Amino acid sequence: MILVTGATGRLGGQIVRLLRAAKMDVRALVRAGSEYFWLNDTGCTYFFGDLRDPQSLRRASKGCSHVIHAAGVEVESSENHHSVTTLQGSIDLVEAAKLRGVQHFVMVSCIGAGRGYENPHFDSQRQAEEHLRASGLSHTILRCAPFVEEFAKLAKDCADGERPRFWGSKDAQISPLARRDAALFSVASLDHPSAKHATLEIGGPETMKMEDLVQRALDKAGASSGPIWSGAGSMVAANLARVAGRRWKHWIQRQALLYGEDHEVDMGAMSESMGLPLTPVDQALDEALAAWVPGQDPEDRNEKVVHRQFQATVYAPGEVLWEDLPDGPMRETDD
Repeated sequence: MILVTGATGRLGGQIVRLLRAAKMDVRALVRAGSEYFWLNDTGCTYFFGDLRDPQSLRRASKGCSHVIHAAGVEVESSENHHSVTTLQGSIDLVEAAKLRGVQHFVMVSCIGAGRGYENPHFDSQRQAEEHLRASGLSHTILRCAPFVEEFAKLAKDCADGERPRFWGSKDAQISPLARRDAALFSVASLDHPSAKHATLEIGGPETMKMEDLVQRALDKAGASSGPIWSGAGSMVAANLARVAGRRWKHWIQRQALLYGEDHEVDMGAMSESMGLPLTPVDQALDEALAAWVPGQDPEDRNEKVVHRQFQATVYAPGEVLWEDLPDGPMRETDD
């Protein structure tokens, strides 16, 4: 059994689907009330818990041979922030894995965690990584470069007539990574010899200037105008973050550092060693722009959502097996 955290996220969901396509037993750690029903068609099992609840992590890890930790905090709230979720939640998950005798632990981190940036997001990830290394567990840490899909989303917003602010430097060099490739490396790291006890930076097959990547995404999305570029650098971001308010402060700083500094990765040797060809940037952009965001299209949502009533249901922590799930509500087209 493989425990996957962050399973309802954009990366974690792809990890679950890859594992299930390989006929692996998967237990997805999900929070009660989250939109986990998009994974119902995979046949994975669910464990209702929370990274902020150590007891639920110990129970979720029981009987698991492997863990892929792909959970993260985008924009912090007063109850869900980096120190309590990214850092302490990761520490508690590592300890739960040790207690349950997990054979290998894969932690999906960010390339910024290894660059010494002073930001709670990167600092919490760095400390979580250090705890995993010191734990004695067999492990892999994957530090991901910025995802191509984030630039596709930026371009789509511009194509829809918005002028989002982009915290980055036009001259920064970047090796953008397709999210599916990050999922593939996460799954491959479960048992690949070269990934054992390793901290690996992973990026895409091409390195380019940030301005060129953004323009390529804009062209593919058919956007007539681009985003509003804001100067990068921690000092500029800190000043702007104060205006934006406490809720967005760390997020803005993170974006400015991630998109304002060089993040080049040479993936040739690693890609060949693990037998994983990387997705070209143009292909990743095309696929991202063609894909519907779950729930964006009402007809698509009505067709695919299974067991919709569970979204508002609170369960005590425990497993719910696919075959035990009820049929769910009728669709709007039913009599």
